[in-house]
Amino acid sequence: MDPGETLRMLRRADPGFLVVALLLAALAFLLSVERWRVLLAGQNVHLPFPTLSGVLLVSTFFNTFLPGGGLGADVIRVHEVRRRTANLVGAAASVLADRFAGLLALLALGVGASLAGLGAG
Repeated sequence: MDPGETLRMLRRADPGFLVVALLLAALAFLLSVERWRVLLAGQNVHLPFPTLSGVLLVSTFFNTFLPGGGLGADVIRVHEVRRRTANLVGAAASVLADRFAGLLALLALGVGASLAGLGAG
């Protein structure tokens, strides 16, 4: 997309909607960090929330801007947790469980949307 067109679209956007969208994105990120923290704790791996936030931000960057970034992002998460805790198995298990939880959430959304569509039609 053309950067100029992106700026024109942002200028036309309702500021209230932009604020709500940014707040929802921030909330989604914080919930993702907390979900990962809980999954790590289940593997007896304990890292501070700010540390996990930083690791997740870096891995999200790679996921967004690199081709095939999803796998690279997971490798970064596992590596960073293993580097800080020396627990490779716990780190890998938490990332796999997090991916699976995300997949289940998408499946639930798809089923819900399908059922809502059936009821509306």
